[in-house]
Amino acid sequence: MRYIKNMKKHPLKPAKQPTKPISIRLSAEHRSLIEAGTQASGQPNISAFIKAAALSAARNQDATTELGAIEARLAATSESLLTRIRGLENAIKLSVNLIDGLTKVVLTCVPEPTGEVLPAARANAKTRYAKLVQTMGAKMTQDLATTVAQSLNNE
Repeated sequence: MRYIKNMKKHPLKPAKQPTKPISIRLSAEHRSLIEAGTQASGQPNISAFIKAAALSAARNQDATTELGAIEARLAATSESLLTRIRGLENAIKLSVNLIDGLTKVVLTCVPEPTGEVLPAARANAKTRYAKLVQTMGAKMTQDLATTVAQSLNNE
């Protein structure tokens, strides 16, 4: 019973890990700066202030290393995306140039109708062109159509 009564007054405290002291030499100027920092931070003594500052610096070093790794991964991903975008840009340019060349071949090789057939042929061509544009629009997404239009406008 005596043990239980003493437990209420003095509960068991967790065992502390052994600590080892570290000595540092400070100039008078540095000591006064550290004392002022200790008072401003609310730390109970200089040792607690120095310990908190050292642990904070060590944690920040880990965060800096981790941040560097994240930046490296972002740079690699950006470079990969840039390479892919350049490939797509080249494919689009090639497609546009191919279509342009084929159009020139067709326009050069197919004779234009003459005389009274010309207005009917033009109306028929406008109808076929409208159907072509409608079919292409249905197959292409709006984003791709916008990208192609911008690419054509930039050239």
